[in-house]
Amino acid sequence: MTVNFLETPQATFGTHFWYSISGSVTRDTTAARDPLGLSSWKCDSGAGNAAAYAYQSLTSYRMVGFFYFVDFPSSTVAILSTGTNHLCVKITSTGILQLWNGSTAQLGSNGSTLSTGILYRIALAYDALTATAAKVFKDGVQDISVTGVSVATNDNPVYGWLTAPGANKVLNFSHVYVDNDTSLTDPVGTGYGLYVTAKLPAAVNNNQYTTTGGT
Repeated sequence: MTVNFLETPQATFGTHFWYSISGSVTRDTTAARDPLGLSSWKCDSGAGNAAAYAYQSLTSYRMVGFFYFVDFPSSTVAILSTGTNHLCVKITSTGILQLWNGSTAQLGSNGSTLSTGILYRIALAYDALTATAAKVFKDGVQDISVTGVSVATNDNPVYGWLTAPGANKVLNFSHVYVDNDTSLTDPVGTGYGLYVTAKLPAAVNNNQYTTTGGT
């Protein structure tokens, strides 16, 4: 197993580690939207999508992040995925978690009904090699499970509003973790416990890892 991607706004205060940003994804210091009370990435749809793409190409994987919904979308939209035509965790206009094969079809049954204004830790695990199975976890507890999954792979992990959720819809995410494990488990298990942190290089540069690393 290899850890493929780790990211937190505390590392650079900017989007340096992301391969690509689509729409408005900015650092937000609202304490309630991050489990450590520090900062998170704010995806503000405006009139379009708002998402961050990691520079990885994955076949089997586990993707994790903390999510905070200021608003739910006007219609069902992916918030955690490996691309538009790939496996996607989606949220409905009423806050229901779902697993989809891109935009083609929902896989399995509905997951939990979430609420706005609450932090959730959401994980997506997919084994493309043996079980061709996928699972969604909420706060470390299995929420959706499917087998016999046939989806496109080898694309970039995406966090945020993958497609337009309606005007001025906001979600926040933080503590991003991606690996290539095939175990179909949550990387931590029940409860909160996986935090991605970084010590700012105060002796070198108080704001960003732009030229030299800190200690």
